[in-house]
Amino acid sequence: MPQSRAGVAAGIASTSRQIGQSLGVAVIGSLAAVHVAGRPAVVDATSAAGWWTIVAAGIGVLVLGVASTGARARGTAARVAEQLVDTRAPDEDPITAAPVPATHRQGARTQ
Repeated sequence: MPQSRAGVAAGIASTSRQIGQSLGVAVIGSLAAVHVAGRPAVVDATSAAGWWTIVAAGIGVLVLGVASTGARARGTAARVAEQLVDTRAPDEDPITAAPVPATHRQGARTQ
């Protein structure tokens, strides 16, 4: 990831995590509500569906983790990293690649 895009990547990762957590709570809550619907004050029987959903999600995460950290994945990451090396000059705009005037550069003093 180029450093100029690191903030965007962090935002996308954070948003994805929050959406996943929200959906997880909603799905587990829905499963529990379906099982409780006909039986007031029965909570123990409802937890089984939630726990099995969590186990299935955990297995999915494990499979994705193994697939994304294997030798092939590391090779792909290395090739992509080579392509994303920031080769711009320090005085180039990250979006347009146009030269940035000295007065507009980070840390430049204005009078």
